[in-house]
Amino acid sequence: MQRSAVLLCALAIGAVAAPGLGQAQSGAAPGQAALNAELRMNELEDRIRELTGRIEELSNELSQTRQKLDRLSSDIDVRFSQMQGGQGGPPPVASASPPPPPPRPSQGAGDLSQPASRSGTLGTLSGPAPGAPPPPPPSPRQTASTEGTLPAGSAQEQYNLAMGLVTQANYPAAEQAMRQLIQRWPNDRLAGNAQYWIGETFYARKDYQNAATSFAQGYEKYPKSEKAPDDLLKLGMSLTNLNQKADACRAYARLQRDFPSAVQSIKDRLASEKQRAGCS
Repeated sequence: MQRSAVLLCALAIGAVAAPGLGQAQSGAAPGQAALNAELRMNELEDRIRELTGRIEELSNELSQTRQKLDRLSSDIDVRFSQMQGGQGGPPPVASASPPPPPPRPSQGAGDLSQPASRSGTLGTLSGPAPGAPPPPPPSPRQTASTEGTLPAGSAQEQYNLAMGLVTQANYPAAEQAMRQLIQRWPNDRLAGNAQYWIGETFYARKDYQNAATSFAQGYEKYPKSEKAPDDLLKLGMSLTNLNQKADACRAYARLQRDFPSAVQSIKDRLASEKQRAGCS
């Protein structure tokens, strides 16, 4: 496209210059006319090179602007999802609360390298013995480690801690924390939410292939989750970024079919993303 624009510019300049060249050739000696034509061609070539350089500069600026908009859109998606009502986001933190102490290894936390047990718990983490009282809730000062290791606590408490890593943009740690939550609480209603946020951590890092896989798994494993419509929407967006627009349109069609009563914010975003993917 750039080369075509340059050629069109050259042709336009040549058309304007042609009458002058003809006049010069008709009133000057053949040698002088040839010299004038060569000078004119040199001027045209310089102009073409100048236009080519400008077009390349504009293309580079456009590419950088598009990358900035993608990053901004990703950050807005994360914050907007947290603001949606009933999504299990983290509670507001009191401004007067004391700073958390350095994280300490939790007594019940398992090693991430250990496989999950049949009960779905991670590593050496085990549930309470039959008849034993439930473990006490974690201290409000307790936090997830920067590597994504969750302390002991309820599913909601651990989910809130994992979401704290998302809001801090510590996406690798947030991914690990959400995976731990799913392993510890595979049947909890928050497991579907956690799977969605795993996809968001990949999307924010522009790893659209893993993002698409995570969102698809979220919809397949937790079709009744409150995040299921979001899974299909972000699946389509990830596929669009992978230039798999036909598959993206199929994801959007599934969203419209399975969730006709989705919240208006999802419907509005769906309409714009379908247009972006060129869906019919």
